[in-house]
Amino acid sequence: MVNKASTTNNDDDRSAQAAFKEQFLELMRLLPSMVFLVLCLIASTVSFLQPPSTFLSSRQDMPKHILPPKRRQSAKSSSPSNTTLRDFLLHPEGIYLAMAPSFFGFYGYFGALAGIEEGLFTETTPEEDSIGSSSLSSSSLLIQHDILKGVAGASAGAMAAILLAAGISPIKAAQFCSTIQLQDFFDFPAWFSLIKGDKFEAIMNEFLMSSSPIATSASSNATHPELSRSLQLQDALIPVGISAFDLQTLQAKILSEGSMARAARASACFPILFEPVGWIDEATGRNYMFIDGGLRDTSGLAGLAHFTGTAQQSTSLPKRVVNMVVGDFHLKSVPGPSDMPAGLTTSSLLSISIQNLPQCGPWAMKNGPLAVEASRRALLASLDLPLYKGKTDSHFELHIDASHFVVEEPKR
Repeated sequence: MVNKASTTNNDDDRSAQAAFKEQFLELMRLLPSMVFLVLCLIASTVSFLQPPSTFLSSRQDMPKHILPPKRRQSAKSSSPSNTTLRDFLLHPEGIYLAMAPSFFGFYGYFGALAGIEEGLFTETTPEEDSIGSSSLSSSSLLIQHDILKGVAGASAGAMAAILLAAGISPIKAAQFCSTIQLQDFFDFPAWFSLIKGDKFEAIMNEFLMSSSPIATSASSNATHPELSRSLQLQDALIPVGISAFDLQTLQAKILSEGSMARAARASACFPILFEPVGWIDEATGRNYMFIDGGLRDTSGLAGLAHFTGTAQQSTSLPKRVVNMVVGDFHLKSVPGPSDMPAGLTTSSLLSISIQNLPQCGPWAMKNGPLAVEASRRALLASLDLPLYKGKTDSHFELHIDASHFVVEEPKR
């Protein structure tokens, strides 16, 4: 009996040791990805906390808020072109817009797009109107006027891309974001994170359902009952591609079908701040575990390479692309035509950076309205200024120091 019990105990010990070894090996396999995520968090935090750029160089006939492109010493310096931002946007072929990841940069994106729409389609001026005006359109004028052909984004850029593709006016989106506070979506505890993200997704879905013209038309259309619960990426008014990053394969994934609200959450779930998001591909049934799409898609351009279907949306045809970032392009240089992701070719490329906005984040969401308004005014003031020449004849650059347009709220 003693020998039998001893044998059983030995077997249990070996099983426990084997299980522990397997768990240890699994942890070691996950360790590189966890280290990678922590390094990304540190890099993003350092970038966020660094002081505003003071890069300015002498140039003639350009306002102070326009920054010249940064070039390596060996590169030829840039000069202004004969093309303005208004010229580029109003080209008969339209534009495809890609918005880069930027920590809580959606304030800047909505403000910039609101300024563009206001400058192109209304008679108001920064002094006559503001982001809080109810006289401006509640649906996207860039889509109504057939200027915006498709949109893509990663992280905060994905959130902006989704609301725009749903037909929501940038001004209305800016007003929505400006009313949200951290306590509205803070649902702790979460898995290895501070915020679970369920509340954020619910807030996004509610806003989409109440504000998108897609939801309005679907409410009277019995052939699409699924739209009565959640708007889908495939039903957007224009093609949309959202970048996410799969933790299981450590590969990027472009989302073009599925829930808009969940896609916004998946692409913008900043590591450690937000919990990873489960996703089931409806076409294949495959399961994914997504985190911030900006980990791999640093320019927000990847989604533009995945538009297929009509000839106009074919990936084989060159596109006129606007690549926008709130902040600076965090690469060795601004992505040029030769730096596009596989499958994307450009006939013309405009790189826009909106720098030195009031810093925003979960702890500084009160700065959101200030960032929106500064970005709006900055783009309005830049519409009729010449763009700088970029890396090729078909590449242009516009770098804006938005600190010149920050209007501090009066102290109470």
